Amino acid sequence: MGKLVVSVSPLSNRIIAGSLLKNGYTYGANKTDVTEEAVASVAVHLQKTKQTFEFTLKDGKTYQLKVEEVRK
Repeated sequence: MGKLVVSVSPLSNRIIAGSLLKNGYTYGANKTDVTEEAVASVAVHLQKTKQTFEFTLKDGKTYQLKVEEVRK
């Protein structure tokens, strides 16, 4: 098995994890939809570390992820 790769599918907008074929851009048969697990893991990580994650996309726009409690 090759290096684990995680990306967003342009067709389904789901987060996919798996290894790529030798061509370097096609997932092999072992790809798995990890959308819920990935989103929940990031949320728990940000909540526990009390961090804000800032990132810039290819279009140059910058975004920020943070977790805030909404009900007390």
